[in-house]
Amino acid sequence: TPTVQLRKGLPLSTEIGLQGVYLAQSDAFLLGGEFKMALHEQFIRYFPVLSLRAAFGRLMGVSDLDMLTGEGDAMASVAFGVGGMATLTPYAGYGMLFAHVNSQVLDATPYSVTDAGDQRGGTDPATGQLGSLYNFPTLEWQNNRFGRAFGGLRINVAMIEILYEV
Repeated sequence: TPTVQLRKGLPLSTEIGLQGVYLAQSDAFLLGGEFKMALHEQFIRYFPVLSLRAAFGRLMGVSDLDMLTGEGDAMASVAFGVGGMATLTPYAGYGMLFAHVNSQVLDATPYSVTDAGDQRGGTDPATGQLGSLYNFPTLEWQNNRFGRAFGGLRINVAMIEILYEV
């Protein structure tokens, strides 16, 4: 999934960001935004920086699915200078992802229809047969959440950043 992420630091230990994620070989892409705030800076050497992050995303380019996501994370990190040339920042945290997912009307015969009577939703009360138009129940925010633990190492060398996250 090719991803482009832009972030801008702001005063008072805050940061805003935008991200675009493309699902390769499809029309689907996700647009998102985030806000991150450090609860304190690393004024005491080797004392971890604690930060909070909130993010939202919207899936686009998919006609059969409507999806909104929201995330909240708490993270701790410690930065170490290396030879005056680079900064190593190991970090770890925990977050929750919430998703509101709703299928649009799905058509089981999207290319050609030989029986126009089949283009109906639900079950036909007379025959008991299922029509080719249907949708799935909506997955609400409160019932569709996932916790995740994460950790990684960020390496900053001048204007280049290398990031590995699990």
